[in-house]
Amino acid sequence: MPTPTRFCLVPLLAVAFALTACVPGPDKHAPSFFTDLPEPTEPHDDNIIRATELAVDQMMTTARELLEREDRILVATFVDANAFQLTSNFGRFSRDVVEGRLASMGFRPRVITLRRDTISVTPEGEFVLTRDPARIAGQHEAEAIVVGRYNVAGSGVNKTVYCHLRILRAADGAVIGSHDYDLPVGPRTASLLRGGTEARAD
Repeated sequence: MPTPTRFCLVPLLAVAFALTACVPGPDKHAPSFFTDLPEPTEPHDDNIIRATELAVDQMMTTARELLEREDRILVATFVDANAFQLTSNFGRFSRDVVEGRLASMGFRPRVITLRRDTISVTPEGEFVLTRDPARIAGQHEAEAIVVGRYNVAGSGVNKTVYCHLRILRAADGAVIGSHDYDLPVGPRTASLLRGGTEARAD
């Protein structure tokens, strides 16, 4: 005599097969969630603070051997490589990050104005001391000066800001350390770069 369990399984299996037959197969023409996503139109922002701090670390690799802790270091606002008399919020923000990083290393940084009677930029983009280095060092009681410039290139997802950072010895204007780095121009970076102003300290 068949058990009740076997009779109960038969109708259940029949219902399961019927439901399976009603499920439609994959539509080859249906849009794919992964392949049909819109292409990005601009890059994502990088961590500006961290990237700038790492650049300062690299720049100071050799410079620290020529300086002593608690030395005074002047820090100028970063300037636009295409218009050396101009800067932006990006240039001022980068300067402030450099100042903070140098302070964390034990130096005594001080923000200065990038002006013609102290520092100028040659047509080739080189920073030079336009006055007697000894007078500059004496006036500010500084052993070194940090300067930087930036240049924006590319478009869309490839838009990038290229930065150059260097430290000059105040006694003779010699370069004692430098570093190049770049950042993707995402929305926040683009906002900082927007609008040029005269490169003066705040």
